[in-house]
Amino acid sequence: MASAAHAEREVIVSAGAINSPQILMLSGIGEPQALAAHGIAVKAALPSVGQNLQDHAAALLIYGRAGKSPLVSNMRADRLALGVAEAFTRGTGFMTDLPGGITGFVKTDPSKPMPDIQLLFIAGSLTAAPYLPPFRSAFPDSFACRIVLLRPESRGSITLRSGDPMDHPRIYQGLLSTIADWKTLREGIVLFRELARRPDLKPFVAREIGPGSEVATDLQLEIYTRQTAVTAHHPAGTVERLVLDPVPRRAARLRARDRALPRDGSLPRGPRLSLAHQPGPAPAADPDLQPSRLQRAAREEAGSLQDPGLAREWRDATRWAFTEALRAGFFVTEFARTVAGKQGPGNYLLEKGSVAEHVPELQRKPDGPS
Repeated sequence: MASAAHAEREVIVSAGAINSPQILMLSGIGEPQALAAHGIAVKAALPSVGQNLQDHAAALLIYGRAGKSPLVSNMRADRLALGVAEAFTRGTGFMTDLPGGITGFVKTDPSKPMPDIQLLFIAGSLTAAPYLPPFRSAFPDSFACRIVLLRPESRGSITLRSGDPMDHPRIYQGLLSTIADWKTLREGIVLFRELARRPDLKPFVAREIGPGSEVATDLQLEIYTRQTAVTAHHPAGTVERLVLDPVPRRAARLRARDRALPRDGSLPRGPRLSLAHQPGPAPAADPDLQPSRLQRAAREEAGSLQDPGLAREWRDATRWAFTEALRAGFFVTEFARTVAGKQGPGNYLLEKGSVAEHVPELQRKPDGPS
């Protein structure tokens, strides 16, 4: 059954970098010719909607671990069950920590004004999953680092597949489509490979699994990277802060101004992707970015958690949510491993496939008792 909703003052479209432009284009706000191709009447001609898609492309370097890993030991099903119980009841133990969180920002060129690469360290295997011999063997012990390109020049776009709101939009990311982007990412890869060879890390590094010591030339490295690269899940830039002038509901037209289109006729500037993970509110130099009442209310609510009683309740709720998410994660992991390579690439958007498909050593079973 169709329904309609009316706004007295304004509508805020906040559906993310993928669905926000889709909603606008389905509503007749976008590039006129593209909308007409799907039989959508143009309400506002805003060519920049859906353009300027950006994301942080990331290469994966994977290393076999020397010595015994606490992750492999504690992921055995019986130990895992005890660990989850301890985390749930006491908030302590192995299951209250995650094998990650260590990061670094580096410059591939000292003359650059700011870092252009982020190193995201992953202290556990990318194929980690519960196991219990003899029913299932332990996963190969390894760790990895994501080499993240922080200031990409490459741009993609979001377009409509059809005028049907139930159809997914077409996503073209265009990752690593410029020479400069690949050169910067390559320098970051080289930097970490050299770091992993340092004597300080020798007690922990058994071997390089991905791309492997046999990958030595720039061409080999580029092929490996484009087959295994992921994104940092930071899509952004497809909808500039559009100013839609308020008009009465009875008005036959919609007045809109597209701030992404410069008056001098040059290319749309659009918003830029933030350097990395956004740590807090954006600077308030731009009047449009001043903290809203909603943001202030959220901060005040967070401050109220300093009350001991509320803080305890918050910790209990967080512990429960973590346990439930962990339980769901196991099912998702098993499902994902089952269908890996049988579907489209999802967030692995440079080329179809998964890391394990292109790094055969990750599929091998370790020798010896767990």
